[in-house]
Formats: sequence, C-alpha cells, structure tokens
Amino acid sequence: MAAAFIFDSIPSQFNLAMDHDMGVSMSIQGLDSVDNLNTDLRSRIFVFPQVFLTKILQLPPDWRTVYQTEMKTIRSSKAFRSLLKEYSDTCDSTQDEKMLYHPFNQAWNAGTRALYEKKGKNDKAPPRLGLCRQDSQEVLAGKAALSSDSLRLFESLFEGSGNSLRSIKDNGLSNNLTWVQTLHWFEFKLHPRLLDQGAGCQYRILSEGQSQISHSFPLVSNNKSATDGIDPATPAITIPDSSSDPHNGVPFWTSAAQKRPLTDSARTGGSSKYARVVSTPDVSAARAKFQKGAEEKQSIAMEQMAADSNERKKVSLQCARYALEMLSSAGFRTHCISALIASKQMQPLYYDRSSIIVCKDFHIVDSNGDVTDFFIGTIIGFSKLTERQRGIQRSLCDDSSMVEKYQTHTTRCRDDPKTAFQGVKLNLTVSEDETKVALTLGRIVSRQPGIVGRDTCVVEATASEYEPWKKKELVVKISWPTSTRISEVEFVTRARKKAREMPQSPIDGCQSDWALDHLPDIVHSQDFGYDADSPHATLRESFLTAKWANDQTFLHEDRVCRVTVQERLHRLDELKTPREYAQVLVDIAQIHKWVYDHPRILHRDISMGNIMWRQNCLGIICGVLNDFDLSSYRDDLGATSRHRTGTRPYMSFELLKNDKEGRPPQHLYRHDLESILYAVLLLTRCHQLDGTLPEGRSQLVRVACPKLDGWVHLPCDRLQSEKELFLMTSDPNIEPTTTFKGFKPWLKQLYKMFRTGFRAQSDFFYQLRAAAAPIRAPPPVDRFCPIAIEYTPRQAPAPFNHHTLAGNVDYVKFLGACRFFGGELLHLRNYQLVSDEET
Repeated sequence: MAAAFIFDSIPSQFNLAMDHDMGVSMSIQGLDSVDNLNTDLRSRIFVFPQVFLTKILQLPPDWRTVYQTEMKTIRSSKAFRSLLKEYSDTCDSTQDEKMLYHPFNQAWNAGTRALYEKKGKNDKAPPRLGLCRQDSQEVLAGKAALSSDSLRLFESLFEGSGNSLRSIKDNGLSNNLTWVQTLHWFEFKLHPRLLDQGAGCQYRILSEGQSQISHSFPLVSNNKSATDGIDPATPAITIPDSSSDPHNGVPFWTSAAQKRPLTDSARTGGSSKYARVVSTPDVSAARAKFQKGAEEKQSIAMEQMAADSNERKKVSLQCARYALEMLSSAGFRTHCISALIASKQMQPLYYDRSSIIVCKDFHIVDSNGDVTDFFIGTIIGFSKLTERQRGIQRSLCDDSSMVEKYQTHTTRCRDDPKTAFQGVKLNLTVSEDETKVALTLGRIVSRQPGIVGRDTCVVEATASEYEPWKKKELVVKISWPTSTRISEVEFVTRARKKAREMPQSPIDGCQSDWALDHLPDIVHSQDFGYDADSPHATLRESFLTAKWANDQTFLHEDRVCRVTVQERLHRLDELKTPREYAQVLVDIAQIHKWVYDHPRILHRDISMGNIMWRQNCLGIICGVLNDFDLSSYRDDLGATSRHRTGTRPYMSFELLKNDKEGRPPQHLYRHDLESILYAVLLLTRCHQLDGTLPEGRSQLVRVACPKLDGWVHLPCDRLQSEKELFLMTSDPNIEPTTTFKGFKPWLKQLYKMFRTGFRAQSDFFYQLRAAAAPIRAPPPVDRFCPIAIEYTPRQAPAPFNHHTLAGNVDYVKFLGACRFFGGELLHLRNYQLVSDEET
C-alpha cells in the first residue's frame, strides 16, 4: 500500500485557549482542517451497494431472500408508495433542493413504519426512529455552526422535544437538537452529478458477482475478464440522443484516443476505386465551421466537468464535516452511518476512526418508477441496526437520556458543547479484583476532533464513591489509538518507576526522584474494543479477502477506545509571569532529556498543548511533560502506524517530508529540541500577557503574527519549505512581544545553534553529491605545454553526525542557551545526565 500519512494530532486552528474552560493551552481546538479532512477523503474506500448493505448495515449476503417478506411489506404499503411517488414527482418538477427534504423524509418514515407494523404481538419491537428536517437551524453543541438537511433520531426523543409535525414541513424544528441526540444525518443535493463517483479514490473493492450491481443501469465494461470483478468507479452506460448529436451517439468530449482510428487506406484513399473529390472552398469553410463548433462544445464540456469535479469535492468535504461532528461531539461514538441523496439516487456513507467507506450510488426508483431492491434493503438495514451498530458505546457509558430523553439531556447540558458529558456516568473496572467504579464526568477540558485518528477528548471527572480517588482532582482522556501502539500508561508507569529507583544524589538539596514532579500521574487506563457483529469487525475481515482495483491493498488499522484517568494538571496559559513560563520550559527540556536517558523513551509530540505544570508539595511550580500517546522507545524509532508523529506547527521540518518510499524519516532526539524551539517562538512572538483581565481567566492573549499563524493551515510540503527557510535565513524576525522581551536571548542563541547545524548538514550533502558526480576527463596533452596537469578525484567528506548536526545541536548547548532568564539562573534539576553521542 502506498503510504497515506495523516496526523494523529490534528491541527486546525491556532487557538490559544482564552476561555478558562476550553482546555489545554495552545492545543489545537478548532473544528477541522480542510487539508486533514481532504487527506482522509483521499484514502476513502469505494464499494458496491451489496458490500455496504452486508458489511456495514449488517444484512445477510442473501438479504433479498431472507427479508423477502419485509421487502414485500414495504412495497405493498399504500402510504409508502404514495409518498415515494410524491417524492419522485417532486424531483422531476422542482429546482429547489429544500423541496426534497420533507417528501423524502415522509417516504422513508412510511417504509420504516411498515416494518414496525408487521411485527407480531410476541415480537419485541425495536425503538421507533424517524427522519426529520433540520436545515433551518444549526445542530447544537458542536464545534462549528453546521446544519445537516435531515436528522434521524428516536421518535421518543422527538416527541419529548415539543416539535410539531405540522410545522416541520415548512419551518423545520422549532426546538433544536444537538449532535449528541442525533443517530444519523442525511444530506440532499438536486443533481446526481454531485455524488461521489470514485474519481481519485485509491482504494476500490471490485465486485464479486452481478448481484452487487444494479441491473437497471449497466456499467461500462473494462478490459479485465469478468472473473476479475468490476470496478465500482466504472461509469454507468449512457445512451445519448443521436438525432441531436453531430457525433452520432459518441459524446463530443470523447478523446481522440477513444475514437476508432482511421486505417492507412482510409487516410489516403489508396484502396478506393473512386478518386477522392477535391474539397471546394465552400466545403472547407463548412468543415472549419463544424470543427470550430465542436471545439467550442468540447471546451464547454471540459469546463463543466472541472466545475462538477470541484463541486463533488465540496460536497464530500461537507459530509465529512458532519461526520467529524458526529464522531467528536456526539458522545462516545465508534462510527457514523449516513447518506447523501441526489434527486432519485442515494449514496450511503460510513466513517469510523480507521476508514471512510463510500457506497456507489444506486437508484431509489427505476426507469419505470418502481422502488428498487437496494433502496428497500437500505431502509431495512438502517431500521434493524442495534445501538452499538449505530456507533453508540453503551458498555462505556450507559446513559439512554443522551439519545432518548430530550428534556433530561437538554436541561443537563444546555446546548453547551463543553457540557456534552456533564453528569454522565463512566463505567470502569479497576484493580486486580475488578472493582467497578463509576466516574461522574464534568466539563470538557480540551478536544482535538478528527475522523481517522485518535480524536482525543479530555473531560473533568470525580470519583466520590471510590475511596482511593475520592480526594483527587481527576481528568479522563478518551482517545482512539491503534491497538498495536504501546499505551501511554506503559510509558508513564515505566518512567515513574525508574524515577523512584534512581540512586540518592551526593549533591545537597537534589532529590533522586525529582523527575516525579515533572511526569503525569496516571491512576488507571482501560481499553474498550468492538463486538464481533460491529461494522469494524466485518470490514476488517472483508478487507483481507476482497479483490482490490489496481492491485492495491488497504491496510486496516484496528483502533480501540482507550480511557485514561489521571491527575488534573494546569494549562500553560494559567501561568502569570514571564519567569514562570521560562522555568516551565526549562523544566520540559530537562525532563525530556531524563526520560530519553533513563527509561529510554522519546516523547515525539512536544507542543504547547502538551506542556503543563503543577505545584509540588513545597508550592514550587514544576513543568510537566504530558501526553505520551505518540511516544516510542529509543530502540524503536520508526512510526508505529501509518500516521506521522507530532503536532504539525511544532514538528521539525525534516519530519514533514517523506523519503522516496513514502515513509516518514526517523524521529531523532534533536527533532524534539526543535519542537521546544517552536514552542518558545510561538509563545513569545504570538502572545502577550495582559494583567488587567479578571481573576480566573488566562492572562495570555493572542496578538497578530501573520507569518507564524499561517503555519497551522499550510500543507506539509509548504510548511516544510517555510520552516526550512526560517532556519536557514540569516536574519529572520524573531522579536518577542513586549511582555516576553526576556526571551530574546533564548531565541537568538537557539536560532543560531540550529542554523549553524543545518548549514553544516547542507554543506555535507553538497560535498557528498560532488564526490559522487562523474569525474570529468582530463584535456588532451598539449605538446607545447611542458607542465603536466594532474587531476585527482574528489574525496568523500568526513562522516557527519546527523543526530547532533555535527555537534551543533545537543542538550548541553540547548540548556546553555536557556538556563538564564532576566540575568538570573533558573532552577536546574536534572543532574542525572548520561553521556550520549545522540544528545
């Protein structure tokens, strides 16, 4: 598989948390980055409807036979037939997309009701679900102001919301809903050309048989044999009206390569028994006029195709943003199943933490106006899903009010996205005797939303009924790491154990276990997997046996829901003075080196969001290096998944560029030192301390810094160039803001240190290329020149230490540049140094 790299820490807005409740300072708190979502979409998987219905909607392979009775029930429902015809007629008559919402919802709901009414008296009826119009208002409690056209939810929740079925047709909901209360969303478009056609989709599962393909609209066959399967991105056959087409049925945008080539005899007329008629001026003019008209039509068609392609990308991005909200703002969701409807065609969509699945569109009604099997199968599939199969994780959080009781959830959370989990009970099993502990969640501290990736969310928590945690101020971190990645708790536990085992210091006043003050204190970690009948499990199995287009293979990453309970730390922006910031940053450099030397762990994700602090038992402020989710042991420095490691604005520029095989480079110790440099730079150039703000609010405020602000939004290649240019420029603008003037000596020395090192590396690479260049042949001997000219081959340069950039970037030099602030020595605590050529 070609490597498809995305970030586990997804930067989207460069937002230093001004709101005290918003969370980790300088963590990236915005909704989404177009660049990151587009990266996810490029790795989407395109499948036929049969695959979607059986692997995601959990229908059996022979669903037409198994659910023959249910399909007949829906088809025979007078209400369903009538409402579906009304929708079909609306599609034919309207040019207003909004006119499609209510008729489709009514038809869908009628089909669902027909299923419920078929249940016998002894059958356990599933909770009733309904589809309702939502476009008039944004869905609440999200990270962005978004409004999907229709939402699917439990009827009990709708009935408790106080909305009127009479007014919803024209006005939508009067009492709004939140993403937490939503089960599925449906988006509408007028034109089928806006549906995803699989263009540019790298991963496509070929058909296993004709049952996967709609019989009403055949596909263009490719050059492969039928046993190889048909590509779902293959376009449907269209039969143009030849009476109005000058190309007699061949589309006018057909390329020359697609047209039948003329034989040599046809070009020359040599085999004809009649002589070629010489063209008259009138014929030539008519031919030229026709050719010009054809070229104009072709140009218009190409422009339309380009415009349609751009519109399709926008629609895909729009749907991805809804999915991101469902996965990040709707509680503990494992995945999101939704659909895109364009006139009489439907395209189901699926998003989870590992993949995005796009179903090839199918027709809702066929050319005769009859409902298709695939549409009825989709209604049945959506209706029969269990809560778990809809993505609701009840084993982690058994709170039905979030999706079933409108007033209970609304009263408790008040449409505030930070209170989505307020009062929710989180069920954990701790200690060897499997003690059951129920944590009560509070406000959301920070969130890094994303689709594919960790999607980390940190929430306040209390454990009033569990004695060991009763007096602790706790936070819960909920994330979705790959199952093969070493957990954060293992790294932190190993580091804290090593700190306690360190020998006593011979230096007065130095504690041997000083590192404990600078490491997070994790009290519990627990993983929640997926059920055997979940879409994740069925997809993982099907990916292993599927036939893929172009011999590609999608490497599915198994992820788990990991819940980590730890002591709450203070955000960086809660500090009050420049000297406090300086001490915390120096503490981070020291604990980072200690962790690298002794437990032999490389952090690999230093950012302002992961630099925190606590007060120790003596009341001293101590910088804490937090979030070891992306860490690795020194003996295993490669990326442990197909994601880069780090938060992009803080990453070393060398890590932003892949090698020739598409792999990220090895993450070195000095790359983390470069991240600390960027943290100092972004803090002191883009922020100011304002002591006039009210007590309880952060005194750190943003100031405009266009050059550095742009680092957040740039794609990897451009950001890599910007950072490289910054570090190689003779005189970049590194002037700190007024209140952070004391950091200017730091910035000057650190910048000089890295610039010298990278220039030395650049010179080494130049010499290496020169030595490898072919040697020019000496000129012929000149008999009139008695002096012989000797040519010696270029010598290869001496070995270069890339770990320290020839000794220019290491821990000692880094700390030497930062150990003083305002002319006074800062506290240096790490006396347990290990001599190492890499640091």
